[in-house]
Amino acid sequence: LFDPIGRPYLAEREYERAFTTNDLGAHREDVTSEALAHAVSAFLQDITPRQVVTRVRLDEDDEGQIDIIATAKAGSIGLAAKDAQVYAEANPGNPAAAYNLAVFLDAMGQYEEALTWYDKAMRNGSKSYYARARSQCARRHADAQALQAKPIR
Repeated sequence: LFDPIGRPYLAEREYERAFTTNDLGAHREDVTSEALAHAVSAFLQDITPRQVVTRVRLDEDDEGQIDIIATAKAGSIGLAAKDAQVYAEANPGNPAAAYNLAVFLDAMGQYEEALTWYDKAMRNGSKSYYARARSQCARRHADAQALQAKPIR
């Protein structure tokens, strides 16, 4: 949170949270722990990137996907994903169809479904960038799960 000479990257901010309960038998430590968890959660939300831009290679070898890829490159990932889903389901042995659908789902944060499609692509094809993209998706999925996990007490 600080640069090499000690200046903060983030402006100073106090994180306060309150936690209330109707449980008259609640221990002070439990209430304090819950309030702390809420404050830490607010802090993590402030420092967690909201948008990450990265380049992922699409498989452009299948001419049947030219329009789908053009739609994605134009910025309509959701529409491209819908079209890619229809195409991949109609071409179950096509690794490029499965891979491109996985990339679109990955870009939309649907990591579990994307991993399933990456696996289908890798079963039917052996391009090296398939495995790299799947590995990066698996890391994003693990990171997202870790951010949603409840703290251990």
